[in-house]
Amino acid sequence: MHPDNESFWNSIAAGELSLQRCGSCQTLRFPLAPVCHQCLSPEFTWEAIDTRGSVNVVIENARATDGMPRIGLEAPWPELTPYFTGAVDLDCGLRLPGRIVCDCGEVRSRGVRVRGVSLETTCDTRVHGFVHACVVGPFE
Repeated sequence: MHPDNESFWNSIAAGELSLQRCGSCQTLRFPLAPVCHQCLSPEFTWEAIDTRGSVNVVIENARATDGMPRIGLEAPWPELTPYFTGAVDLDCGLRLPGRIVCDCGEVRSRGVRVRGVSLETTCDTRVHGFVHACVVGPFE
């Protein structure tokens, strides 16, 4: 964590997603940046956003990759497969990548609705991801 992105990670840990809103042109910024990609202003505020959206593209990872240098079948990848990852078009106009949690497989279809959640990792941090309505679980 770096002071420039600390608010981003703290928001995920709190169960929401905060992004930079340009103080000059009001553009919502992702990825995070020191200046606005529209007007180059360095001014911004952190804003919690609505993370509901529609699947744009999805990849189903059916098994852990074997035989890759330094990565492969070491934990936790074998235990996590199969899983979905992809890009979601948020209702606020941004497209974000992330893991997509789904038990029924409906997220294989473009346009399926999901919502953003804070997901646990194997270390002491949380990451942003998405969940389909078929999943009932302890998401923040």
